[in-house]
Amino acid sequence: MSNEKPTIKFLILLLCLLVLAGCDNTAEQEDKANAQAREAQAKLAEVSAVLEKTQSEKENLETEIAKIFQQLEETKSGAVTVLQFYEKSKTQVDNLANERDTAVAEAMVAKEMVEELTGQLNDKAKQIREYEELVEELLTTIKELESTIEEMSKQSTEKTDEEVADGNNVW
Repeated sequence: MSNEKPTIKFLILLLCLLVLAGCDNTAEQEDKANAQAREAQAKLAEVSAVLEKTQSEKENLETEIAKIFQQLEETKSGAVTVLQFYEKSKTQVDNLANERDTAVAEAMVAKEMVEELTGQLNDKAKQIREYEELVEELLTTIKELESTIEEMSKQSTEKTDEEVADGNNVW
């Protein structure tokens, strides 16, 4: 907007000079017109300098904007890479969580089986102790029976010997 004002002023000044040039002027007016023309040329030089400076700034800004857009694209690319890494990591974490849950469930089943087998083992150990006690009782009973049989055998032998002895006496 500031560049338009000097240009508009310059155009108005040139218009005034053209209008005044067509008139019959006196030397004083001619000097005045020449002064205005020099002033207009000075203004034109200023406007040209400002225009060149503005054009240079515009080019610099366009270069900076291009750099910013390039950085923005690089940032977008980096963000996409990070997002992909995040999604991949999230999937891995979810898989690990599922594996952990499965392992915990399997561990619980195994623990229940161990407890059940431990109970069965305790029952079998109890049965074995009962069988061992029964075997000991049976062994004791067998020894008692053997003892009784021996005594009966001795008594029977003594009786037979007595009968034989008694029988010899009878004959």
